[in-house]
Amino acid sequence: MTFFTVHPLETARAERPLSNYTYLRNSTELVSVFYGAFLLRSPGRHVLVDTGCDAEHYAAGPLSPVEDVESLEQNLGRHGLTIQDIDAVILTHLHFDHAAFLHLFRHCPKFVQEKEWQSARHPHPYFSRYYVPRFSQDSEFQLIDGDRVLYPGLEVLLVSGHSAGSQAVVVETSEGRTAISGFCCLAQNFDKNGFAVPGIHEDFQQAYDSMIKLMKRADMIYANHSREPVRL
Repeated sequence: MTFFTVHPLETARAERPLSNYTYLRNSTELVSVFYGAFLLRSPGRHVLVDTGCDAEHYAAGPLSPVEDVESLEQNLGRHGLTIQDIDAVILTHLHFDHAAFLHLFRHCPKFVQEKEWQSARHPHPYFSRYYVPRFSQDSEFQLIDGDRVLYPGLEVLLVSGHSAGSQAVVVETSEGRTAISGFCCLAQNFDKNGFAVPGIHEDFQQAYDSMIKLMKRADMIYANHSREPVRL
């Protein structure tokens, strides 16, 4: 069996109300929010989940500012890698803070759900500013329709709700099946005493069902905006 290791790469952070992420809950608490990518490593393969953002690129979206932490190149350098060492990029979705550095990866395949690609081209007016066309317009994507094994030990799962075509990434690790959520949430969303769907969602019921689906398929989950995983 092929095992991966999972490494959060923090490019930016901000302090936000927890209720931005836990729908109708935690109205008074503030929390530090992670912005970045996740490096997946297996023998002979380096896969990046999302590309992260920095303060400058984040400002193109509709939300309040973030502060820079470390560039994507510096993050990869800590693991002895460069941009060119990345073999593939998997986009959980195409919101601006997840796709800002796509232009750095013209050398490798980039995977996204077809539903997400269509939604990014024709977004609902309410969510239109979450997609910044210039971040992805020059990228060629390999489109996926639903759940699919991409590599030995790595599969993607369609987890619609946060956006039309959000996808989670699940890898086999020495600690069990580990997922990157694919939708914008925090570790607190998976609290067994306070389970909460993402605060930003296009379809509440789909978002709820997708969380249940992912929790059934993984032993451990990295929420897209938290550095530390949640063991289920």
